[in-house]
Amino acid sequence: MNYLPVILGTDVNAYGMARAFYEEYGKKSLLIGRGRLFMTENTKILDVLVYEELTDDFVGTLTRISESLKDRYDVLILIASSDEYAAHAIKHKEELKDIYSMPFIDYRLFDRLSDKKSFYETCEEYGLDYPKTAFISRDNYREVENKFGYPVVLKASNSVKYLALDFEGKKKAFIIDSEEELRDVLNKIYQTQYDDYMILQDFIPGDDSNMYVLNAYVNSAGEVSLMALGHSLMEDPSPDLIGNYLAITDTNGDKIYPMYKKFLEEIAYTGFANFDMKYDRRDGKYKVFEINLRQGRSSFFTTLAGANLSRALVDDFVEGKRGETTYPDKEFLWLGANFDTVIEYVKDEEIKKEMLKKKPIAQNTLYYEEDMNFIRRRSLKKYFDRYDERFKEHFVQKE
Repeated sequence: MNYLPVILGTDVNAYGMARAFYEEYGKKSLLIGRGRLFMTENTKILDVLVYEELTDDFVGTLTRISESLKDRYDVLILIASSDEYAAHAIKHKEELKDIYSMPFIDYRLFDRLSDKKSFYETCEEYGLDYPKTAFISRDNYREVENKFGYPVVLKASNSVKYLALDFEGKKKAFIIDSEEELRDVLNKIYQTQYDDYMILQDFIPGDDSNMYVLNAYVNSAGEVSLMALGHSLMEDPSPDLIGNYLAITDTNGDKIYPMYKKFLEEIAYTGFANFDMKYDRRDGKYKVFEINLRQGRSSFFTTLAGANLSRALVDDFVEGKRGETTYPDKEFLWLGANFDTVIEYVKDEEIKKEMLKKKPIAQNTLYYEEDMNFIRRRSLKKYFDRYDERFKEHFVQKE
């Protein structure tokens, strides 16, 4: 069967999926987005269509696109590169499933997993460890008491609503050091149109090297066909990108895989899932922060580990393969910034040694040698060189 990957978005995540298809199958992808981004410009591995009103006429736009492609392709695989696009695909899955292969959960699961309050309640039900958590609302934020001590983490329960906000000092997540700071941030948030819960969470001690990221794919038969755990070495210090990884390496996932495989299959999950978690040295547990209902921004590390993400989709929707779960185990070092920038801010000497050892095999999603040209190389250099200034301005060593 002739198939086409149709990727929603034009960012680094979209490029990573397009690169995975091109590396594995020599297949170009079609990207659909509301605008162009440099990550997916000046490239031979994908085509881009821009529809500024894409999210306003989501079903209509995708239906018209499928009509234009149906004579050339037997299968159109729809892939989302952001929370917003994933939410639209999930919401309209029933309307689109006859014209696209849809690696997404059903809408009944969406609220349960996308809202952090509901997600933590689900974790409680299924025995997944998560940090001690309190929920704050517009009704009680003035009287809230922090029982966890400081520092404490504050973040939005509804990330889609929060993303649309604009207020002074906005961050993706806050590490709060005092009651005065907590009240100031809550006041700013609830003076906006945000009307959902905020999450107050026990701060798990330790720097970025205590973070782990799990990628999984659950096929349309409800079977987990792929799981890959990565060990974070550094996160993005930029206020609007906190929580995005800049360096990930291989690690053993044997303690993690069984419980998350069981969880995904028992809740009838389908498609890509991406979990962020942190190791808590106080009790020796890995505590989950959130689930992304799509492959993560850094998920290309799974391909580097030996399990190409595109293969999971082709096996599922094109070849109909079923079988054992794949657990890739190749050594790798994935980077989302320049090697020299990242290693300068790594505190742990053992991690520095590991990075230096793996430098010859280090890869960045956007630096694909088969797809490089002068203009692309120049734009990437300009972008990644800016991280030097970002670190100087925003980096704070976590303890």
